[in-house]
Amino acid sequence: MRRFNIVVLLALTQIAVAQQFNMPKQQWLTRLKPIMSQGFCKGAGSPFMQIYKGTAENCVADVERLFDACTSNEPAVVLPDALTSVSQANWYGQVMGECISAHYQGGAALEAFHALQRTLTPPKDVG
Repeated sequence: MRRFNIVVLLALTQIAVAQQFNMPKQQWLTRLKPIMSQGFCKGAGSPFMQIYKGTAENCVADVERLFDACTSNEPAVVLPDALTSVSQANWYGQVMGECISAHYQGGAALEAFHALQRTLTPPKDVG
């Protein structure tokens, strides 16, 4: 799962820097969703495409479905009401990327994701 984080972080850094530092959660998710789906499915050298079993045409819809599941049905993903710093945006973007990958792979990857989320503490800085 960690190999994928570099791709996600590069994409998220660009959106985080370009956007305001006090972004409501829903606005951030709305902007993040297409970046994640494009990065997972069409990013040059995307590690996700190495494990993805479907076609490139189906990938975006599958990742968007997993994104929605991670934001609404995954208890290990607890997003703040507003993202207040670049480091927060990067942190939660990484969590979302790992959640998508873990849910796609299932089994041990999903168990590892849950175990990891129990041990990590998100950044508290405000910029």
